This record gives sequence, structure tokens and C-alpha cells, in this order.
Amino acid sequence: MAEYFLIEGIRQGKNGSILFLSNGDKISLPPDIAQKYNIKAGMEIEEDRLNKLINEANHHLAQNYALNLLSKRIYSSGQLKIKMSDKGFPPKIITLTIKYLTEKGMLDDVQYTRLLVESLLRRKPAGKGYLISYIQSKHIPRQLATEIVDEYLSGEDETAIAERLLRSRWRYLSKFELETARIKAYNYLSRRSIGYRAAKTAFEKLLKEVNDH
Repeated sequence: MAEYFLIEGIRQGKNGSILFLSNGDKISLPPDIAQKYNIKAGMEIEEDRLNKLINEANHHLAQNYALNLLSKRIYSSGQLKIKMSDKGFPPKIITLTIKYLTEKGMLDDVQYTRLLVESLLRRKPAGKGYLISYIQSKHIPRQLATEIVDEYLSGEDETAIAERLLRSRWRYLSKFELETARIKAYNYLSRRSIGYRAAKTAFEKLLKEVNDH
């Protein structure tokens, strides 16, 4: 036998209606959902219909929450999942919301990753390992991170990257004795996944420029 619940009261809030049910539960409904189901105080609602109403409300709230986040800055799907999970949305609702936003073109991990790599290479370039690790920290799958990094580094010379990095730090490095500066330079480049050979070549080139002057 179907179970029914009495809607004992309705309170209007800034984001919609709050239903007070006879079992003690409170349910928040967006205005359009409440209107669609013609919800009124004193009416009885069957459990299946109530669950359907709650599910639709959760979808609506989840989409609005996600769209609000995306209106402020770009997110990866992984980052958005974590945000929505922290907000308390059920996993199924999160999955459906991510799918909806992806299909609508409002969430694009490929575009996000490309923008991230472009920004990194423009501001402070690095080697492949560093870039992939950094991208993964933004909850992008390793396979996608690797594909995009390979795409951007295909025409890049590691020695040129090392040279650009050292030029930006040369004033700092020049404060030290030569061997100390060399060690600091190699360590710095190593942390950004630049190999020893490229690091040595770049350092020696910049050192020669200084000595020639």
C-alpha cells in the first residue's frame, strides 16, 4: 500500500519554498518545481511522487549551484565534482549534472587543460613531468594531461625552456658564488622537470653571456 505524507505547511524563502512534512522532514523546492506539482499546504502527496519531486529539486539545485560556480571561473569536471560533493549533493545527482554541463559545452576538460598549459608555459614554463603533475593536481586524468602536454611541448626545446627560466632568476643567482649558483640553478630546474643536460647547457650559455660582457 502506498504511503502518503501530509504537507503541513509551506514557508517562502528567497530561493523558493520550504515544505514541512508530517514525518518531520523539510524539503526545499525551487519556485518552478513547486508550481509544476501545484504544491499547496494541507495536501497529501504519495511517497513515489514525493521522491520524484525531491529528485527534480535536487537536479535543479545542483545545476544552479554548478552554473553559479562556472560563472565565476573555469573548473575541471573533477574540481566541480568535489565542490558539489562538499556541498552535500548525492553522487548520482553530481554525475548527471556533470554530464548535462558537458553535453551543453559548459564544462570541457580538454579546453580547461589547454588553457592551463598555455598559462603555465607563458608565466613560468616547465618540463613535461612538472606540467603533468600540476595538471593532475587540478583533478584532470593523467592520460588527458599527458596528451595535452605532449601537444604543447612537441615543438619546444627543453634547453630553451631552461634558459627562459634561468633568465628570470639570474639576478638572484648572481648573488652567489659560481658553484653555489650552479647548484641552485640545477636544483631549481630539476624541480620543474628540466633534465641535467638542458640545465647545464642553459646555465653555461647565460654564464658565457655575462663573462663576455
